[in-house]
Order: sequence, then structure tokens, then C-alpha cells
Amino acid sequence: MLNVGVLGAGTMGTLHAHHLCQIPDARLVGVTAVPASDADPLASSLGVQRYDSTEALLADPAIDAVVIATPTPTHAELIIAAAQAGKHIFCEKPLARHLEDGRRAIEACREAGVSLMIGHVVRFFPEYVRIWELIDQGAIGKPAMLRFSRVAPFPRAGKDNWYADPEASGGVILDLMLHDIDTARWYCGDVLRVYGYSLTGRTEAERDYALVTMRMASGAIVHLEGSWSHPGGFRTRVEIAGDGGLLTVDSRESSPIQTERWQRTGGGGGVALPESPLAESPYLVELRHWVDHVLHGTPLRITPEDALKALEAGLAAMESAETGKVIALPRGGIS
Repeated sequence: MLNVGVLGAGTMGTLHAHHLCQIPDARLVGVTAVPASDADPLASSLGVQRYDSTEALLADPAIDAVVIATPTPTHAELIIAAAQAGKHIFCEKPLARHLEDGRRAIEACREAGVSLMIGHVVRFFPEYVRIWELIDQGAIGKPAMLRFSRVAPFPRAGKDNWYADPEASGGVILDLMLHDIDTARWYCGDVLRVYGYSLTGRTEAERDYALVTMRMASGAIVHLEGSWSHPGGFRTRVEIAGDGGLLTVDSRESSPIQTERWQRTGGGGGVALPESPLAESPYLVELRHWVDHVLHGTPLRITPEDALKALEAGLAAMESAETGKVIALPRGGIS
């Protein structure tokens, strides 16, 4: 049994707390927030302890592990504090707001001998998992071009909305598009070069629309689009072209995965193979994966180094959007 405390009682903290209560091998011990009273409704609804502070929760020997679901600028320091307290850690993405902080957080976990998993949840969405399986099986040959689109309404968090401050959230690139940056790495390996462009479509947030192009070590080219100014709800689309076929995923479709094989001889169109995603929440699957890792040593689908490399590429895209320059990354990413 893994005894868990949750840091943060906003949207993600609440979601994770409820999901922990659905995992047989996990027990939610308590929650806290800043201010601590913000966690009162969540603690009361789940019948768990509300801690007076982060320090009090981390000092409780009854807690084996923590879920960190707080604003991005707090991630690295909370990871370090939890590691020093001997707690295993699940932290929402991104790993940190700055690369050096991410490195420090990973090193703190290594030194303390605790595990760290970052919540790149797209790796647990069934349609994206199926794409990875199809690529691994050679269903479309070697991927050459990948196109991702992820658009959503502008996010809000309390009176002082930290999402609107790019210094805090990293804006649409680091908060929203990082999902697809990580997914592209999962499918194709490391990033060699990044070029980004961004603009402001609304006055709520600085630069709420971005386009990013990445050249991968595999030779593939990745195009990414992200927006926080979409009026029609959350939408995603993926297109992956290989030398043997094409995969497409569109969240608007009831059967989102389509596979088409290039016709080697003769005419005619491709053959579509529709698949439906599973009903189980990917956020629940993700947390259960983490619990299994901590208790049984199951290999992580997303390692701390994966999260660090995604952060590196996301920050490079932000820098490129600011400077107009192509940013080169070392082959193999970060050692």
C-alpha cells in the first residue's frame, strides 16, 4: 500500500486526489494548499486530513509519496523538498520552469534514492499509445513528417491567474504544447534543432498562439501548433507520415485513429482502420502506473530524463520565438 499526500487543491490536485481514491494499492492520507484553507473542501469531501502547510505534510512519516499539483514555478523546489523528506514523487508537468532547476530536482531525487515521475499524461491516452505501437510495428514505415495541433480556451486559476504570466507558466509553448513536444520525442527520439514563432490573439495572455518546427535526430521533421485562444473547446489533431503510410488522429472524430497504407502498385485509395479510445481516464491510468512503479519497480513510461529533454526543447522553442533564431540542441539532448 502506498500512502500518498497531495500538494495543491486546484483543478489537477482535485483530479489526482479523487483518482488516488480509486487505486486499490494507494491510500490518500491528506492534502494541503497555499493557503492551506484552500484544501478544506477537498479534504472534507474525501474524508482525509488537511495539513496546515507543505512542511507539515512532508514531515509526516505516515506519508510515503506525494503528488505535486501546484503552479509551474513551484515544481522544482517542491520536488527537492519532497526528495529531502524521503518521499517518492509524482509532479505535474513541466518538470520545472527553468532547465537548471530541472537538473537540480532530478539530482536531488537521485541523491535521496526516491523515484520521480513527471505527468506527461499524453503518453497514457490510448489513441497516442496505439500510435506508438503502430509506429513500433512498422505500420507506416519510418516516420518522416509529424504534425501536431493542440488548441484550447485560455486556462484560468484563481484571482491572480499565473497562466497569464509567461514568466510563471511559460505561456502556450511550455504549458500546452509541451505535451506534443514530449510525444514527438517519444515517437522519434531526440530533438536537434528548434524554430518557433508566436503571437498574441487575445489580451488575456501574452503570446497565446505559437508554431514550432523541430528537426529530430532520426531525420523526421515535426510541426506543432498550439493556441490558448480557441473558442470551441479543447481539440487535438495528429498527422504522421512515414515512408509506408499515414496515421491521423482527430479528437473531433468518434473513431479517432485512421491508418492508410501507401499503394505500392496499382491505383485506388488507402484503407482506413478506425479505432475507439478506451473509456478509462488517462489521468487515472497515469497515476496507477506511478503507484505500480513505486511499489513494484515497474519501468516508467516517462523518465525524469525524458521530462528534462522535453523541457529543454520547450525552452528552446520559447527562445526561438523571442529571438527569431533557430536553436540547436546537442545530439542526444541532455547528458
